[in-house]
Amino acid sequence: MSNLSNFSYDEILKDPRAHFTAPADVLDAPELTKYDRLILLRRWEQDERALVRAASEAPMTGGEETMLDDVQKAIRHLEANVSRA
Repeated sequence: MSNLSNFSYDEILKDPRAHFTAPADVLDAPELTKYDRLILLRRWEQDERALVRAASEAPMTGGEETMLDDVQKAIRHLEANVSRA
């Protein structure tokens, strides 16, 4: 994971995957609020869904490996903890 203090939240939001190694790293970022984490994970989920769509449209390209399952697990974990708070 990159040092988030060197980036604005808007920069991180544009491409969460560029700033975090894995979706679980978003959950562990102490400088982010729970709301910020959820927004970042939702954005990441959109990006991963786009990768899945692109792979299904052009399966011969080889494309990037998707982390959609991991992103969705992180979202569920965060939502479960937010609703209890």
